[in-house]
Amino acid sequence: MRKKLAVAVLVLGPIVLMGAYFEWGYSQNKKVSFEGEVRQYRLHRPIGYFGKDNLPLVVALHGYGDSPRFMEMYSGWSALADREKFIVAYPYGSNAWWDKNLSWNGGSCCGVALVAQKNDVGFVNQVIQDVISKYRVDVNKIYLTGFSNGSLLAYRFVTEGDSPVRALGIVAGSTGGRSLGQGEYFRINPPSDLVSLVMIHGLQDRVVPYSGGPNEYLNVKGLVRFDAFTGGVGLWRNSDGCSTQETTKTAEVEIVEWKNCSDGAQVTAYTATRLGHTWPGGLMEWLMTGRMGEFSATKTIWEFFQKI
Repeated sequence: MRKKLAVAVLVLGPIVLMGAYFEWGYSQNKKVSFEGEVRQYRLHRPIGYFGKDNLPLVVALHGYGDSPRFMEMYSGWSALADREKFIVAYPYGSNAWWDKNLSWNGGSCCGVALVAQKNDVGFVNQVIQDVISKYRVDVNKIYLTGFSNGSLLAYRFVTEGDSPVRALGIVAGSTGGRSLGQGEYFRINPPSDLVSLVMIHGLQDRVVPYSGGPNEYLNVKGLVRFDAFTGGVGLWRNSDGCSTQETTKTAEVEIVEWKNCSDGAQVTAYTATRLGHTWPGGLMEWLMTGRMGEFSATKTIWEFFQKI
């Protein structure tokens, strides 16, 4: 009897553990109905979480031509969530037969989502509400981050309508721009509520240029134009009522922290002096540059979120 029990444990034990891993600590695709479409997001719950406590929620928006799976891999958000115990949702952008690249309607860019004028602000809100309805989320600790085209949508999300987001983490984004064929230059409005913001941008970026202007990588002048990084910093600094600044430098980044903001809001800007259009400190940086610096966008953004 004991021998049979031991064999059963040896055989069934790994299966049970694997089932628990998939159920409580594995990223899974979820479906939501939104405006007549079935859309998806990828959800990661931290390993070892059994739904007893309310956890923070980080919503991460991929870039144009990117995907939730790839962003999960290069950013390390899910791995960090396992260590720090928070939930991550990675919504999927839109594509079509004529452009297979997933995209977001960021107002000034990009792809199918922009052409079709997708209501991506509404979709991201639907994702947040779906996660809240099914899992234990600390509604006072909902954060939004994005890369490139995802950052454009992140900006829109917190400036259009009521937003449940407490803080924003922007990587390689812009507060305004215009794509070829657009009549008017798009620029976000200041948020109606105070939203703390951490911004990260590569000084050598040629896709969303640090100093603003056209996307040089595509070699088609005027195809996509963007506002400068400093323009976004100024907009948020004024919106959050910040009055003083403190600048520090390391070998990899220049950091500008804005102080004395209204009601404890915080605004911090990081210039990655050696990097281009990439997610600093992740797999993407290594693939694009052959090296991985000590500065991590994911770690920096999470540490900022925790202060808010």
